Amino acid sequence: MAITTYSELQTAIQNWLRRGSDAVLTTARIQECIALCENRIAKRLTIRVMEQQIDLPLEAHVSGGTAGGSVNALTSTPSPAQSSYAYGDRIRVTAASNNTSAATINVSSLGVKNLRKGDGSVALEANDLIANHQYEFFYDGTQFRLVPFGGVPLPSRYLSLRRIILQLDPVRQLEYLTPGNFYARYVSSQLGRPTGFTVEAEHLVFGPRMDTSYVCKLIYYRRLAALSDATNPLLTNHEEIYLYGSLLEASIFLGNQAMQLQYATLFDEACDRIESADKKDRYAGPSPAVRSAVAVI
Repeated sequence: MAITTYSELQTAIQNWLRRGSDAVLTTARIQECIALCENRIAKRLTIRVMEQQIDLPLEAHVSGGTAGGSVNALTSTPSPAQSSYAYGDRIRVTAASNNTSAATINVSSLGVKNLRKGDGSVALEANDLIANHQYEFFYDGTQFRLVPFGGVPLPSRYLSLRRIILQLDPVRQLEYLTPGNFYARYVSSQLGRPTGFTVEAEHLVFGPRMDTSYVCKLIYYRRLAALSDATNPLLTNHEEIYLYGSLLEASIFLGNQAMQLQYATLFDEACDRIESADKKDRYAGPSPAVRSAVAVI
């Protein structure tokens, strides 16, 4: 039987375990095993079908002055006033007082927007904003996110990064720096064209901080969409990854150590094969020529 959908995968798991309708391994438990398998895949594989490329706007911050409004319902009136909210907007404000709970902001009377932190799903908590301290907020198209100075929220389902390219003529690849090195070199305290970046918490942080608008290409590994929501190329072309991984989780749930070893081995072997094939595909063709940088006289 072909395994091309979420439903077919659930049926295949029952078939391989030879359990059929089971009071222990119920549909809900099978779905949990698939979800755990998806977590395992996200931590194990970084292959081309997981790569994404997006344009990332890097905007200079707009000074919003000292926040008005109340402690948890901030207002800001930058000069010149903003005419609309746009993805990538960045505003810096000074808190007038400590917030006491979840907070909102209304910029240039354009409408109230939630303030969020982390991956955008977490509301501000008491004292996330401290009186007389400056804060930078990034508009993600729906709400404002609390970010480090020069920071941009990581995209959804982000796993790891391949590269960041600044769209200039010629294009420039930005240098990755460890967080410690990034701040030790004081690039975060300078204004100008970004030359480097680091990854900290749920943010990309660029330095020098943007002095004007830039556009960069972000190429990164993204967690595959959950099978409960949609199919994906990995299931279409390598269904054994999902089958063996889900059977491994099911054998752990059932407490069958022999099956655990069997399916752990099969899962790892399947992952090794797809990684090897992916590497060959990426570098298909003749071996790259070795060229000397020394001028020929």
